[in-house]
Amino acid sequence: MGEMSTGQIAIVILTTGLVIVFAVLVLLILIIKLYSTAVHTAQKKRRGTDDIETTVASVSQRHSLPSPEPVSAAPAAANDISPEIVTAICAAVYALYGEETPILSVRRAATRTGSRSAWRQAGAYSNTRPF
Repeated sequence: MGEMSTGQIAIVILTTGLVIVFAVLVLLILIIKLYSTAVHTAQKKRRGTDDIETTVASVSQRHSLPSPEPVSAAPAAANDISPEIVTAICAAVYALYGEETPILSVRRAATRTGSRSAWRQAGAYSNTRPF
């Protein structure tokens, strides 16, 4: 029993290697989870809010949002932008930049004939960006 055969040595080496690889993998997963938790906590402290829904809700509760009709009545009518979309754009700008940013107009972005839409470009970029 003192001497091991070649097959037994191979099984011990294989088992030891697998245990070490999976232990290091679990360790790396824990390190990445801890790092992401730390980064997420730091970002929440810097922003002061949990997420964008909380931001929009708190802004709309604290202040009345600017009305989109007087600000963008002509551009909305000219470009067929519904008042709901203009209101959402105004709320997003207000939540991001605060009261000091005036919204002068809301209009559709000009597109060239044959060019990709903004959503299509964003999708192509996110699917082909480098690692």
